[in-house]
Amino acid sequence: MNKVARFKTIALFMYIAIFSVFFGACGENKEKEAVGKSTSQSSSSSTPINPITYVSRDVLGNRLLQQEKFLEDDPNNRAYKVSYAQTLYALGNFEFAEKIIEPLIKEKNPLPAVIELSARINYVNGNYEESEKLYKKILNNKDKELVTRTKEALLNVCYQTNQFKKAKEIEYSEDEKPAIQDLMESFGDTMPYQTNWNGNDKVTISFVATDPAPVIPIEVNGVKMNAVIDTSADGLLLDKEKAEEFGVNSVADFLGRSEGGSSGPVSYGKVNSLKMGEIEMSNIPTTISSLANAREEVFTDTPDVHAIVGTSILKQFIPTLNYKTGEITFIPRGEAGRNQLKQMIPSDKILDQVPFSLSGTHYLHAKGSVNRNNYLNMFINSGLVTKGGNGPILSGSLMKILKTPIPRLGESQLSGIDGEKFQVGSLSISSYGVGRLLSESSIGQYYSGEALEKLGQANGFISDAMIGHNFLKQQNWTIDFDQMSMIFSKQDD
Repeated sequence: MNKVARFKTIALFMYIAIFSVFFGACGENKEKEAVGKSTSQSSSSSTPINPITYVSRDVLGNRLLQQEKFLEDDPNNRAYKVSYAQTLYALGNFEFAEKIIEPLIKEKNPLPAVIELSARINYVNGNYEESEKLYKKILNNKDKELVTRTKEALLNVCYQTNQFKKAKEIEYSEDEKPAIQDLMESFGDTMPYQTNWNGNDKVTISFVATDPAPVIPIEVNGVKMNAVIDTSADGLLLDKEKAEEFGVNSVADFLGRSEGGSSGPVSYGKVNSLKMGEIEMSNIPTTISSLANAREEVFTDTPDVHAIVGTSILKQFIPTLNYKTGEITFIPRGEAGRNQLKQMIPSDKILDQVPFSLSGTHYLHAKGSVNRNNYLNMFINSGLVTKGGNGPILSGSLMKILKTPIPRLGESQLSGIDGEKFQVGSLSISSYGVGRLLSESSIGQYYSGEALEKLGQANGFISDAMIGHNFLKQQNWTIDFDQMSMIFSKQDD
């Protein structure tokens, strides 16, 4: 059972004090050396955090402690402020990172590192217009690595805002062009996700199955099938077999990753139509990958699971999942939708309202806790199915913070995206949750493939744990992409 825990608001000085005490004794000698090296490297304020180097919370915590001391000695040093803000960002503390650089971004000629960090913060908070403006200011910088990151970020802005035709403005040589740019350029001047509500102001669709993850009926190019609602997936993911049957061709190939850390070949394509209940959509970006293992190992009692409805599809709406009644309700984004939302979810029904960030193309993170350790970055994965556990998946970095040894590993009961088994171990969790919601006494898991560490590297900030269906289904769950807020509400009796 989830319950509401009482947490006090943490002010910036409290956050710093907590981390100073908590991390003061953490880190082995090698990690201390790494922190020292990285601090000297980043003393140049135009050099951003390298997420490949900073993948653990304790190393970042030691780094933060050092930077606090530097700032105490020289509080007006811009380089120290920027480096400090970068570390806060890498810890997932976007709000305080933004406060640190707020006066720096207002300078007449802000440092490129300040502009990039501000652009990143605006992006994860869903402020895409401001993020785009900032990134364009550093697009022609002399630093080639900075320009490469900026181009990738601008492509993501185009993707999030459905402005696919703007992708061609971002110049790459043909052999360097990212797969996502090929995808967007394949649409030409056609607008993606064109939506016809057929006269409805909201649409409710019953689940075909609630467990082990929610599944709904859909139609792709007029063909009926079932789809998992899974926020760890990008948009519409279509089974490779069905794509071949429909003649959906690949426009770009890349390597995809699964929860177990394995990688395998994945393609981008597009389908003409997607129907969910009475909602009809056209010109849908599509990821193509095999779902054979999912059908054979997970959805054995649910027929015709040939697709996934992921974050970029859900993002076109304000979705509410009611796990008790077994249905998902879509309402439009914008003021009209938010007014409906107030009627659907009166204030006395709300258990908690939790801000979330969106990184990459589709990764949702919200603040949560594990074993009463708060302010962790929880990756929200509605399609997460575990066998042998009913709690979160923990990163190795978090387990070290919790002083929990790596459990004995054995072969998983599930296959990765490459069809191979990975190693998994189970451990007892006293409590975990998101925001003020807690679930107690569960079995968590650790995966050998370092999927969360790799996700942190890709996003540039720590992913501490992955939280999934077993937690979400204990209350109603609404994702308000306009307000960048998740609303957890009481289930009807």
